[in-house]
Amino acid sequence: CRESGVRNLQKHIERIYRKAAMKIVSTPESEVITVSPTNLEDFVGKPKFLNQRLYEETPPGVVTGLAWTSLGGKELYIETVCSNNPKGEGEKGTLRTTGQLGSVMEESTKIAHTF
Repeated sequence: CRESGVRNLQKHIERIYRKAAMKIVSTPESEVITVSPTNLEDFVGKPKFLNQRLYEETPPGVVTGLAWTSLGGKELYIETVCSNNPKGEGEKGTLRTTGQLGSVMEESTKIAHTF
């Protein structure tokens, strides 16, 4: 049993072979088919997942988290900001989180707050 990544690579290579064969059969004058990064999308299609990286270098106050999804996982950015409490309520420098955060996300917000 091969690893799924290897099986997926094999499927892409086979797709390239089939499309190249169709080009050769449909265009008699084409003897050589070249696959390069510029025309790879024509052979295997658009990428299913794009890298949606927001930051080249993560700034202070931001940490990277990982959320579970049905497709495996999703990279998230947890950001913190400094704000003053206008009413003077509560302690200065405290952390407030919103939403339903699991223990891992709560830990990520605390790490981001240390900056």
